Amino acid sequence: MTIAITVDVEDWFQVENLRDAYPVESWPKQKYRVERNVNFILDALDTNSAKATFFVLGIIAERFPELVRQIGARGHDVESHGYGHIMLTAMSEHDIFDDLQKSKRILEDITGHRVRGFRAPSFSITDHALEMLAELEYEYDSSVYEFSLHDRYGKVDTTRFNKETGTAWRHDSGIMEFPLPMLNVLGIRMPWAGGGYFRLIPKPLFLLGVKAFLKRHDRYVFYMHPWEIDPDQPRVKSLPRLNYFKHYYGLADAAGKLDALMKLDTVLPVSVGLADSFPRVESA
Repeated sequence: MTIAITVDVEDWFQVENLRDAYPVESWPKQKYRVERNVNFILDALDTNSAKATFFVLGIIAERFPELVRQIGARGHDVESHGYGHIMLTAMSEHDIFDDLQKSKRILEDITGHRVRGFRAPSFSITDHALEMLAELEYEYDSSVYEFSLHDRYGKVDTTRFNKETGTAWRHDSGIMEFPLPMLNVLGIRMPWAGGGYFRLIPKPLFLLGVKAFLKRHDRYVFYMHPWEIDPDQPRVKSLPRLNYFKHYYGLADAAGKLDALMKLDTVLPVSVGLADSFPRVESA
């Protein structure tokens, strides 16, 4: 049984909930906080002897190449979160292909290692995008979130996956899929993977759910964003109430919850989880 910690590396103003307040063209003028937040997470991982998979935006890698190198140098895997954090469902097929190719090239040029994994912004994966990943020689994806009540999550044909391995599905394109965990709670399938759900659900209950999931499965995939451990980030008061709640709720407690999750390795091993399913390749 393994807890696979994954980090989607983007800055606080690049998230979809803040897009109206911070359109893409405004990003170069913003105050970036991603370096301090990623370094905090790296130190927390070191303290707990844990490894993680970092899905890094290409636009962040271009601005902070040394941060990307440091992630790799400290023993973690650097994979792709796309280039500009635009949902795949909002792009043309040509633009998706270009985004996947560009982000992969940028990260490989910086790290000198082959990029094998991908996570779609806002989990907006599609069947055609999975086929493009295979064409571009990615090996795995971790974007499928089978929660139909979220309007941003991508919709894929799950009959195209071989699910015999439980928490690692093989798509008919050849791509390995590591879906995000869902947990049955009182007969209702609930998201139980991280992000806003992690911040919303009380810590003891969240950890109990992780243990319950691992009683039935060999791998639990956790995800978070660097801005989620940063309660001092700017507050955008003009946001719609729901977006404000989703972005800012639980920021003050997230670092402590992350530490508690990693301390589960007294019972359950915490490791890189995703990349350890493939032999490491040392050069791009």
